[in-house]
Amino acid sequence: MLFVACTDKSRSAIASAARKAGFQKTGFLNKGNDLLASIRRNHPQAVIVEDSSLECKKTKFVSTVTNYPGINIILCDLETSSDPTVSSFAGSLYRLDGFAPKEVVSFTHWLMDESAGLTPRLTSALFACLSDLSFQREQLNVMRSLKLTPRELEVLGHVARGRSNEEISGSLCVSRHTVRRHIHKILRKLKVRNRTEAVNLAYRKRWLLLTA
Repeated sequence: MLFVACTDKSRSAIASAARKAGFQKTGFLNKGNDLLASIRRNHPQAVIVEDSSLECKKTKFVSTVTNYPGINIILCDLETSSDPTVSSFAGSLYRLDGFAPKEVVSFTHWLMDESAGLTPRLTSALFACLSDLSFQREQLNVMRSLKLTPRELEVLGHVARGRSNEEISGSLCVSRHTVRRHIHKILRKLKVRNRTEAVNLAYRKRWLLLTA
């Protein structure tokens, strides 16, 4: 299932491209809040979101969908003629700029089935950001295997640099109680007894490369 939030201007082009790409079911929504509710209810395979359809809710949408692993989210701006670029952040969240609706659908199809073809422009843009895509996927896999949240991994990085709870709280703009709670969860999840053991384990496993 593919969900799309776009303007009326882009709707017919995306619908046509989705049919040609073989998507069996495509749902169209107009408001960001409706889209979030639909994602929670239906857990689609992929979601295409045109910037202008989110209006002022873009920040809330991006911060929320990063909690939905396994769903490919593609943000795009179909009204600009900027140089074509593909970028990736927060695991399965992608950004496409400078592409036509059919190319955005093509990229979405490729994410779900890598045997699907890509246009030359998409292929070129994708090669340009392969190192970034690889890093983000590695980061997501580590997060899942560790069961650490991004914030907990960030705290672990500060601990590895020898910073005290007070220094960490200042850097992250949180209370010392919050820092202590994060560290307690880190020790429990890593099954170690203290901060030193947590850092030693993280260095051996090369997890701290993700906090550099």
